[in-house]
Amino acid sequence: MENPQVKSHASIADSTVILKVSFGLFGNTRKVPTSIIAGAEGTKLLKVQKTLLESNELKAIKSADTRLRLYLTSQGLPYEDGLLILPLGPDGAYLQKVHKVILDFVQERQGLVEAFIEAYPKLVDEAHTRMQSLAGDLGIPVEEIWNNSDYPPASVAQDMFTFGWNYISFSVPEELRIAGVYEAAKSNAENKLQKAADEITVLMREAALDLVAHLKEALEPSQDGKKKRLHATTVTNIQEFIENFKARNIANDTELESLVSDLGTVIHPGFDVETLKQDDAFKSKFHETLSGFTDQLTDLVEKVPGRKFKNLEDLAEVA
Repeated sequence: MENPQVKSHASIADSTVILKVSFGLFGNTRKVPTSIIAGAEGTKLLKVQKTLLESNELKAIKSADTRLRLYLTSQGLPYEDGLLILPLGPDGAYLQKVHKVILDFVQERQGLVEAFIEAYPKLVDEAHTRMQSLAGDLGIPVEEIWNNSDYPPASVAQDMFTFGWNYISFSVPEELRIAGVYEAAKSNAENKLQKAADEITVLMREAALDLVAHLKEALEPSQDGKKKRLHATTVTNIQEFIENFKARNIANDTELESLVSDLGTVIHPGFDVETLKQDDAFKSKFHETLSGFTDQLTDLVEKVPGRKFKNLEDLAEVA
């Protein structure tokens, strides 16, 4: 069977933008010479590194970065390494929603960085004390594992925390309207857009299948016959997928659209997760319903040829 009809290149380009984001952090690890464990065999096979700071403040920054990456991945669609396609939505509402999350993140991250910098002098002192103790345990001079240059002044450390974002249009710049150049650039952009649309079709189908199959599996007993714990997010993730599907369906996958619409009548916004947890009869019937959806989604995934994307967790790194 043929691939689902894809919207025209112009339609996709006019209804989306490309988002590029970048994160900068204080590098918290350094290599140390394997000579500190010279007594061990096979040291040539080892790489030894140290953690510079034990900092809850730094962990909080990394956690916030991860949350934003996962959010952007859930709202956007992969294009190329480091880039996401974002739908504009009606009157730009979808993009405005994502943009607000980015702006709120900027404020949150700034506060977290300031907290880290405030704690930084104390963190460095604590690190030096730990390294002195470790050097004593290893019977080596502390200079072998401590380097003052690993701990720059607070002002320099603060500059390491960067975050940037940029929106890029699919359109070919007017400046390239030179004989031969514009046509080549336009053709290249269209080829990339066609490839992205094909891959997005696969991604969206696989994402829907993964979400529904995960919920179906959560309703099944474990190998020892005990009930599995059902997390509310297993349901709300599907609800969010359904809610955002229309805006994210930039490849106009009508087959998946029909199936997601049917799924939305079952896992609707008012769906009662607590009843699903406690009512065994309802759980059994609902599990049967999900089995039908997983079968249909599996068929859709198998119908579309082409390479598969990484798991959703890996796609967080795209951002």
